[in-house]
Amino acid sequence: MAIIQCPKCEKVLLNDLHVFSLCECYQDDETTRTILSEQFYYEGMKLLTVNGEKQDNNKAIKIFELASKLGNENAKRELGDLNNQEDFRYLDGNSISTDKQNNIDSLNMVIENQHQNPHYFHAIYQFMQGSKYYEGDGVPTDKSKAYDLYNKAIDNGIEITQKTRAEIYFGEGCYYWIGEGVPTDILKAIESFRKAIENGHQDAQKQLGILYCTEGIKYMKGDGVPADIPKAIDLFSKAIDNGNNIAKEYLGYLYSNEGIKYWKGEGVPTDIQKAIESFKKAIENGHQDAQEYLGFLYSNEGLKHWEGKGVPIDIEKAIDLFNNAIECRHQKAKEHLGELYLLEGVRYCKGDGVPKDIQKTVELLKKGIENGNQKAQEYLGNLFANEATKHWKGDGVPADIEKAIELFKNAIKNGSQDSLESLGELYFQEGEKYRNGLSVTRDFDKAISLYEKAVSLGNTDAKDALGVFWYMKGLGCLFDDENKAIEFLRIAVKYGHEPARKLLLTWNCIDETTT
Repeated sequence: MAIIQCPKCEKVLLNDLHVFSLCECYQDDETTRTILSEQFYYEGMKLLTVNGEKQDNNKAIKIFELASKLGNENAKRELGDLNNQEDFRYLDGNSISTDKQNNIDSLNMVIENQHQNPHYFHAIYQFMQGSKYYEGDGVPTDKSKAYDLYNKAIDNGIEITQKTRAEIYFGEGCYYWIGEGVPTDILKAIESFRKAIENGHQDAQKQLGILYCTEGIKYMKGDGVPADIPKAIDLFSKAIDNGNNIAKEYLGYLYSNEGIKYWKGEGVPTDIQKAIESFKKAIENGHQDAQEYLGFLYSNEGLKHWEGKGVPIDIEKAIDLFNNAIECRHQKAKEHLGELYLLEGVRYCKGDGVPKDIQKTVELLKKGIENGNQKAQEYLGNLFANEATKHWKGDGVPADIEKAIELFKNAIKNGSQDSLESLGELYFQEGEKYRNGLSVTRDFDKAISLYEKAVSLGNTDAKDALGVFWYMKGLGCLFDDENKAIEFLRIAVKYGHEPARKLLLTWNCIDETTT
């Protein structure tokens, strides 16, 4: 140990054997006070640890007391820590002093100088003892006891940073989860991780999510614990709440498996509703196959209710189920639904087991078409054609030409080729009526308009009629207005009237190639 002398009066204040009282020089000399305080602090620190071995704490205390008296803040902190250690050794039955009063005085000084909490010194003692058991410092390593003491110190109000507190809780959670140095205790681990999260530990929430996920897998598979699906679901849900995406995958997989079990009655009674609920939850948790399973389930259930297999026939229920399957992108369900609408449309058209209802038939067939059923469109086209013919001819219904035309047009839109010819014939016959004044007032303009519509639909009779009409009209004004006559004859030629073409050729009004 170095000898410390006053730089002014040269009085020896410290040597290898003694720590002497201070001289008076420091009181009025700031430089002397600073030099001596640093020297004493340095020598005191040397006494605390040499080559990893603890030294003479009593002497260090005396030296730090001198440095503290000279105003050294670092020495004051070290003195407080040393006084606490010595007092706690006394209380723990390991006292290096038999002077109980000295220990009590030291404790009172700690309370007076460091903290107003009467339990504070005990909290420090518990914290330090915890460190000993954690590191195996003079006692057998005991992590369980260490964390118990750390927690007691915190409960007794030890002043440590939030970061330190978070690290303690996080470490405790890890040890109780893994069972390293302490018995495995999942509930304690969860509690510790939660406290670490509350104290701002950045990794604690992630670790808690992993814990919940791992425990969920155990209960899902019955790995070391009885299989417990509700428990697994609860654990996976908590893992997801703590940001664990892997748990979401497992939860989706679990729900999907549960859906299959309830659907097929594997180990549980068949329960379609529970199967549907499970598949929906699986989909919510991102399980892609679950949507396919759910679509297939809906489609199968739709077939059962449509065909009455194991359940009463319920067409509305079947339609709902098929639509649900389609929403799940099950393509076969769309085919089934299209076929269902076609057959139901046919039933209402024929009155097969239901009242005959053409309007209902049309609605059903249109829905069949919407679902891609080509036969439904063909049937609807034929239906419109038949209904059009009835309204045209007055067959079982009052004759209604406008209604017939509308129906023929709908039939054509739905692919009825025969309706093109029928509508052309209708237009031709109506044109004949207006040209000849049969049951209607003669109206040549109306007749021509109807003939032209018939021609546009390929009706040859209407074309011939127009040719004759314009030919006669041309001849009728030949002597009054030659130009007008030629114009009408040209129109007749356009409709294929051969006499009109020959007449214009003789007048050199057209050439041989004109048709």
